[in-house]
Amino acid sequence: MGVREDARRGGIDLTPWGKFDRGAWAVYPLLFHLLDVAALAGVVWDRYLTRGQRRLIAAGLGLTLAEARCLVMFVAGLHDLGKLSAFQEQEAYPWARVSDILRADTCNWQRMPHERASMHSVLHLLAEAGYPADTSDSPGVLVAQILGGHHGRFLQVDIDGAAKASRVNLALGAVWGSDLREARWCAGPGW
Repeated sequence: MGVREDARRGGIDLTPWGKFDRGAWAVYPLLFHLLDVAALAGVVWDRYLTRGQRRLIAAGLGLTLAEARCLVMFVAGLHDLGKLSAFQEQEAYPWARVSDILRADTCNWQRMPHERASMHSVLHLLAEAGYPADTSDSPGVLVAQILGGHHGRFLQVDIDGAAKASRVNLALGAVWGSDLREARWCAGPGW
């Protein structure tokens, strides 16, 4: 069964949008955008990094070349996960197409830049996947900071404040939004 068939049978909700072209009124699902970026990271790894660069990255991560490639793709794919937030409401046309289930979870959404929302939500997904995220220099926190800076402004992760799980769930949609983010990405680099 493919993603589209699964969506029709009550599986993955493809209504959250990742890209919107105002000129063509074209809405592109968030999940597809994230998968596109992950695939592009694999192409960059394969075609643009030298063998020495790939080895250096893999060694720094303590992984094989194949494992490092998967991890780089996984992290790249997480970059806009924060768009599963109040970001969805900023454009009327794609927002009108968002499912009732997602709309029902928006009562507590707080506005924040989607890159900050990515940073905060990914921090907890990585911790649940086994990446240490308890100190400011732990791998989960550093990856979260990279994702939070994907538009060029790198932010500090306040692991004991704004990035605490309880505050993140409150700001980004407590139950369904967190479940959807987790369902899409907690599988990790073994996908």
